[in-house]
Amino acid sequence: MREFTVYSRNGAILRTGVSCQDISIQASEGEFVIEGSYPPGEYWVSGGQAVKRKDFSLEALPLPCTIWIEGQEYRCHEQPEFVFDAPGTYEIYVDAGPQYLEKVFRYDYQP
Repeated sequence: MREFTVYSRNGAILRTGVSCQDISIQASEGEFVIEGSYPPGEYWVSGGQAVKRKDFSLEALPLPCTIWIEGQEYRCHEQPEFVFDAPGTYEIYVDAGPQYLEKVFRYDYQP
């Protein structure tokens, strides 16, 4: 039994560990298949090859990216400065596309 990974046009892994005995597995329109099992949280597909997703820090976000703070979505095209109405610890979720890890940061704001 061989394992396969299904991914989208932008390289995001949709399903992994799909097992079958031959290479003729079914993928929906706009989906593609590579051999092997690659966890979506760790890999993406570029040029038909599974590649490790890149890490980053809150101080150096990959741009452009989307961040969510308390359910509010923000598109970032330049490095943001985080300023809040009240002191506290905030969770900042960052998605910069399939080539980067999806991360959640805890940001302690004490002006």
